[in-house]
Amino acid sequence: MLFIIKSVLDGFERARRLDPSIDDAGLDRNLGILYHELPLWYGDRERAIVHLKNACTLAPTRAANRLPLAMELVENGQIDEARQHLKFLEKGDFKVSSRIGGPFIIGALRSFVTA
Repeated sequence: MLFIIKSVLDGFERARRLDPSIDDAGLDRNLGILYHELPLWYGDRERAIVHLKNACTLAPTRAANRLPLAMELVENGQIDEARQHLKFLEKGDFKVSSRIGGPFIIGALRSFVTA
């Protein structure tokens, strides 16, 4: 199983080096999500944050990049930085994909950062 995970991560990393802008920084976004979701022995929260920040730098108006970063920052205790991304999302001046539950997730995240 770990061999498969390593192969997937390596494939994403190679593709990212070729063109990090694909799908509005989707490779960095997905690497960040993968590093967040992987079991503790293979996951890496710091790498998740690095990749999600890279995605936000490459495609700052893509909500799908900012939302997982804000969620990761909340889980990592970096509430002030998460608030910055949440404020951007609340403005509504971003590219949104129908695959994310924007208003619902933003509302749930707001409850964490305003507490």
